[in-house]
Amino acid sequence: MKRRTKYLLWGLLALWLVAAVGLVQWWPVVNSQAGAAHEVFQGFGDSLVAKQYARAYGYCGRDFHQAISLEQFVRLNEGLESKYGSLRAVSQATLHTKYTLKPERWTTEIDANFDYEKTRVPFAFALRQENGQWVVYGYEQR
Repeated sequence: MKRRTKYLLWGLLALWLVAAVGLVQWWPVVNSQAGAAHEVFQGFGDSLVAKQYARAYGYCGRDFHQAISLEQFVRLNEGLESKYGSLRAVSQATLHTKYTLKPERWTTEIDANFDYEKTRVPFAFALRQENGQWVVYGYEQR
């Protein structure tokens, strides 16, 4: 093996090791943030199932509150139940948490299913941190 090739391979190995150590250090942080986001999502979903709409609305963030009032939120969820039947369960299908530098914040995207009496309805959720707390930023029916 040529000397140049040998140094190149050692350099690539060193670069790979540095990247691996960086990922290993971030894993507990990302896992912790994903767990906290999941807890907020679970609380939101449990509140909807229990028809505690004000409590579910409390899991939502400042921008969500500015976009939709509690009364509109209640009407929206009651409308879904009149169309599909009573909401029986909210379940998470996927969860993806990431950290961005600009703007500097943690965000989580969750694909979820709302199981009503008549059908299952898929939703996409966006959660983020506001003042160190996870909140529902928005969601939409798919």
